[in-house]
Formats: sequence, structure tokens, C-alpha cells
Amino acid sequence: MRSSFRLIQIVGALLAVACVAGCRTATPSHSANLSDAAPNAVSPMPPADAQQQRWVDSTLASLSLRERVAQMVMVWTLGDYTNTRDPVYAELIKWVETDRVGGVAMSL
Repeated sequence: MRSSFRLIQIVGALLAVACVAGCRTATPSHSANLSDAAPNAVSPMPPADAQQQRWVDSTLASLSLRERVAQMVMVWTLGDYTNTRDPVYAELIKWVETDRVGGVAMSL
């Protein structure tokens, strides 16, 4: 009985090590140069100027952790007509006003 318990401990430890090793992030074998991958890529927007960067920094600093996480969430809803008294519409409003999600995607 004692030896089977010891075997279970060893197998459990090996599985734990394998899981941890499997979760390790891969390191690239060579440094990737993004400018080589897309030489004609156009930046969608110019970099933020100093005033814009200060606004971004102060806005992010004013948010709680929950609000910062919510800004990374985007909810999807059907883009057809919805009455303002519809429960789906009320839930969407709650996500924006109360949960402060980062965005809403609508599609048909």
C-alpha cells in the first residue's frame, strides 16, 4: 500500500513538472525584424504626440484595475433593430455604463 502511494506521488510530481515545462514561453531562435517582414507596411496612425501621450497616461492612471481589464473586453451583439425596452438592449447598456467595456461590435 505504501509503495503504491509513493508511485502516485512520483507520477503526480512528473506530471506537474511536465505541465510547468509545457507552459514555458517559447524563445525565438533568431531575432525577428518586423521591418523585413513587411517592408511597405504603412502605420495606420502617426505616433502620439506629447500632449496625447499625457492624456493616455493620465486616463489609464485614473482607472481601477477592473476598469482597465474591462477596456480590453469587446462585446458582440446582433445589429438588427432593438427596442430600447428590450432586455438585450438593457444588457448592452449595462455592459457599457456599468461594466465599462472597451467596445461593442455589431453585425448581422
